[in-house]
Amino acid sequence: MQAEQTIYEQLGGGRVNYRTTETVDRRATRTLFYPLDVLSSSRKQEFPKLRHGGDELAVPTNSLYKGYLPRCAFVPLEVAPSFLPVEFVRDGAEILQVDEPVVDLEAWRGRPGVGVYGASNLRGVAQYPADDIKTVQSRNNDSGMQKGIREINALRGVQWTEELFNDLQLFFFPNFDNHDATKPRVPEKLEAVEDLIRDGIKRYQNGARIGELDLAKIGQEMLESCDTCRNWATVKIGVEHALLEIGTTPMGYTYTYSELAEVLLPQLGIERQDAHLRNQKRQNEDNSENLSKLTELVSQMVMMQVGQMQNQGQSLPNQDAINEMVAKALQAHKEVSAVVENEAPPFDLRTKEGKEWKARQEKEAADRLSNDG
Repeated sequence: MQAEQTIYEQLGGGRVNYRTTETVDRRATRTLFYPLDVLSSSRKQEFPKLRHGGDELAVPTNSLYKGYLPRCAFVPLEVAPSFLPVEFVRDGAEILQVDEPVVDLEAWRGRPGVGVYGASNLRGVAQYPADDIKTVQSRNNDSGMQKGIREINALRGVQWTEELFNDLQLFFFPNFDNHDATKPRVPEKLEAVEDLIRDGIKRYQNGARIGELDLAKIGQEMLESCDTCRNWATVKIGVEHALLEIGTTPMGYTYTYSELAEVLLPQLGIERQDAHLRNQKRQNEDNSENLSKLTELVSQMVMMQVGQMQNQGQSLPNQDAINEMVAKALQAHKEVSAVVENEAPPFDLRTKEGKEWKARQEKEAADRLSNDG
């Protein structure tokens, strides 16, 4: 144990990436980049600050944008307080901020939620960027495929200042403006975003500079993020196009684009394939709910297979391959439906127990399909 402590002290309290033997300071600023918009129009209407698109990322160290990951923005993660009641603070924790003490700490005991925070003495326990990167990695994983949220390694440890990041933001995206709600900050199409990034790299190679930053490396990592986003979004759209080809099912509901697909289609420049279905409506709300669950199940099963293919170094599947995967996923779902219809379920499917039983059946079918693939 003493040896382990000595090693940790030698690392200065950092964390080691065992694949590269690199030591990363937990306090070092980390910078994220995401070139896609995955937020639905209804979500943007609900929260106006999301109007420029991107994704949501609720981690304490995202103190600049507070839960928001704007599209094509450089988002710094910095040491920030995570507030906890004093009784929950571990020994030796770094405290960044302390609220005024409350005399009666017994008032909140045993009470959840707001009661706890409203009547206790809070401590601002330090949350480190290196810790929140784990949450980012989880958020970036969609059933084994990477969505494209990228840490810009060339900016790791660079201290955030408003002037520096504004210069960096405007270098690659000249129209980026946080203050004008009517002004588009970046082009809609992902391809046009990549063109701006390549233009920035070319200007750097021709002598443009921002301090000591290696803008070519930064730009290359941004392009890699765009490429990952395109792969992920193409598979998501591919699954929905395969379902659209089915049209209206014998059960009476019609496949239509999801809210996510509606956002992704223009960014990828993919032509819509639902003209023949736009005037058809689902028969009732029950069918709509079933369709949503089935689409989510099929998408998850296909994404798991594609993620496994990428991990094995295989190329991204084309539309025909995605169609085949969707067909297998629907067959797996059909097997579950057959069990429900032909073998009397042990529970009433309208009850909580019945829904949980059916969900387990669907998961087992998904696992079988994944193992077969």
